[in-house]
Amino acid sequence: MTDLLLPTPGQWIHAALSQRKMTVRALSRAVGYPRPAVHRWVSGHTPVPRRAIGDLAAEIGRPGDLEHLLTLKSAEDNLHQLRRTVTALADLAHCPAEDLTTTVLDFVAARAADEIIASDRDRAGAVNRHLIDASYVFRQWTRAATTGDFRALLTPSTIHRHLRYPVNHYLGLALSLGETGGNQLAEQRTLALAALRAVAVPKPHGRWDLLQHHALHVLARNGTAENRATVSEVISNAGPGKGSLCRQLGYVGLILSSGGEEALNRYLFLLRRCSELTWADLHFDAVHYGDARLDARQRLPQSINQFDRSVGNLLRHLEQPDRYASISELDSLRLLTLLDRLGPTLFHRPEIGFRLRRVFQSSPAPPPNSYRSRLENRLFGILRHTRTQPAAPPPRVTTNAAQYDVFIGYHSADAASVRLVVDALRSANVQTWFDLDDLPPGTPFQAALEQALRTCRSAALFIGPTGIGPWEAMEVRAAISQFVDRGLPVIPVVLGELDWKPELPLFLREFRAVQLRSHTDIDDLVWGITGQRRPTGARSIAAAPHWAARPPKPRSRGGWRAALPHDPAEHLDLAS
Repeated sequence: MTDLLLPTPGQWIHAALSQRKMTVRALSRAVGYPRPAVHRWVSGHTPVPRRAIGDLAAEIGRPGDLEHLLTLKSAEDNLHQLRRTVTALADLAHCPAEDLTTTVLDFVAARAADEIIASDRDRAGAVNRHLIDASYVFRQWTRAATTGDFRALLTPSTIHRHLRYPVNHYLGLALSLGETGGNQLAEQRTLALAALRAVAVPKPHGRWDLLQHHALHVLARNGTAENRATVSEVISNAGPGKGSLCRQLGYVGLILSSGGEEALNRYLFLLRRCSELTWADLHFDAVHYGDARLDARQRLPQSINQFDRSVGNLLRHLEQPDRYASISELDSLRLLTLLDRLGPTLFHRPEIGFRLRRVFQSSPAPPPNSYRSRLENRLFGILRHTRTQPAAPPPRVTTNAAQYDVFIGYHSADAASVRLVVDALRSANVQTWFDLDDLPPGTPFQAALEQALRTCRSAALFIGPTGIGPWEAMEVRAAISQFVDRGLPVIPVVLGELDWKPELPLFLREFRAVQLRSHTDIDDLVWGITGQRRPTGARSIAAAPHWAARPPKPRSRGGWRAALPHDPAEHLDLAS
């Protein structure tokens, strides 16, 4: 699940063993499972069975880790289910399964990345939810493609699910595949749009229902020019009252599909003058984003007490102007309406104020009479009295990470080699943050790593012959993000001689690397960390040993030694 920025349960166990300096053999003995099986789980050759999750979490986990590990396992299972479903669809459509799977998974990763992630556990939950919704939509689509009956996509029994974010995005993805795929996918798209149009167009003297409203939205947002013309005609003829939700979904679909300024201006005009339409707009968003549920008769609730998730998603739109520029004015008007209705209490929250401040500071000044300008003026006084950072309990660390010169990122397979470099740096009065020394037992290590990367003055990322591990890959991404945000110096450190060339991530290649071959290279590393170069002819600042890092030695019975733990004598050729 590397593409989804989520470790597998096996990778999580691998990292937990590294933190505790525990061997695979010791873990096997403690949980009572055969050592070869545990080794296959840790190395990633076979998935960790769900029946073993509880025993493993109890042995090497901390409070709350069991739930997190179960979420990772569910995400792994849902990812496999989604792959199987997409592969079956590719077989039906006679198109390359790998290409279709890559397209779908890239879309899932992008939508999950839109979520506001506060921790690794939040990320795991968000990714899992997106995998569940994507699997649901593509199972429906595959069944419809098998039978040729796409009327089953939207039914009275499934509409409540389709109204919830982000299912509508995955239905839109399924429809868009027909625009770029082969003939079979194009035919499926045509059949699906025809089924949606049959639902959306009202019958004479017929009753409006949620099924019609949502079908209108999907047609407007993901259909053809002819479909959009049909939607425009329907919503133009819809009157007030029960037609308000029809107009709301139809107009928003048209605005998102084409970015039409005429549709946007018309909808803003109607919102200012029709209280029923404003009510439908806000209450539908509350149901869509999970602040409220439909009532027993599948109608919008009459009263809603909170709009927390709605506000969060409106901010998400403002934070992504490239994708949601067409509805920026509409979202600003919605926030102004919520501010009038709820008062400033919600916007006093540090996490809301922080995100609003960041949006306003990073975007150009809006036109004076725009809703965006009015929103900034209304919220200026609120933001002035709001803390600049969201309130969050800091990780329990013994020393303030802000006083460290460098963050040490490494693969657990290279821990022994990195330990020698850390000792050499400390002998040169370089303050290093090294998790094996600076992370107390019982501390949530993901939160501590995040805080250290945010506050250390530089980051040294070590690459040995075993490459970059799964957790180090996440550290690399975080370090590059800090480089973009605050100019954090990022130093790739290559362990070993020049008889091999490491495969560095694309963005990491842009930074000048340090090749550690002898004690003089420690001087170069200190120069990168502190910005101070040792004068020519001066004595070396650290007496680091010479080594040539090697991959783990094979066992006598064949195969590779487990990556954890590592004996320094197996990896280092020390010189006197």
